[in-house]
Amino acid sequence: MNISQTYFGHEAKTSPTTDKEKIQIFKRHLERIKTTSIKAFTEFAIIRLPEYFWTLPASTTNLNHAAGESLIDHVMGCLYISRQVCDAQFKDHWTQRQKDQLVSALILHDGWRCGIEGSEYRITQEMIDEKSIDQKLLGALKTTPEHPEIGYRQLLLLVQEFNQKSGETGGISSRNVSMILKAVRYHYGPWMEVKHKPFSLSWPYDSVVMQVHNIDFHQCHNMIYITRGDQDHG
Repeated sequence: MNISQTYFGHEAKTSPTTDKEKIQIFKRHLERIKTTSIKAFTEFAIIRLPEYFWTLPASTTNLNHAAGESLIDHVMGCLYISRQVCDAQFKDHWTQRQKDQLVSALILHDGWRCGIEGSEYRITQEMIDEKSIDQKLLGALKTTPEHPEIGYRQLLLLVQEFNQKSGETGGISSRNVSMILKAVRYHYGPWMEVKHKPFSLSWPYDSVVMQVHNIDFHQCHNMIYITRGDQDHG
């Protein structure tokens, strides 16, 4: 059994076929978002995520993340931790908007994990030889180290589209969305591509950006330990 399914109750076998099904996967976490525009934008972005997002393994090389964990499992695990951050750790410290931004950013942070549809990043023979990846994975989708920047740029485009379609009814303000975009862009923390604006470990610990990074990092490595044991999985 996939142990992450035991914790988070999701099993990604087939891609949801309708927008309603996609929203339903995150329904209980979307209900935590009280800022109307943040919730609406998050739903707008969810139904525009690449199709591979819904069935992708958390580790595309089987070397990282929990054994057998899906990407949806990973996101759900991050959202579970976020509940403790919002309802306990920073319960009386954060505003509701900050809590909403955290939930939105975590749902979307790995949305473009393998790049843009049609030009996805894939496993090559050189990667297999260098990293001892299973030969059977040749040509399979692979996490690109550029995915935080790709996700950020795709979300920028979606903000523009969302606001255009919202018209006079509103849209999402820069004040509400800027922290979500920044958190997605920097969720790799010190491991992000150096050619982009550098992440700083000196950023405030209680910032939404830093918490998205911390939650993503610790969910991944805690689940490695739970499912793989105390080993180096690089």
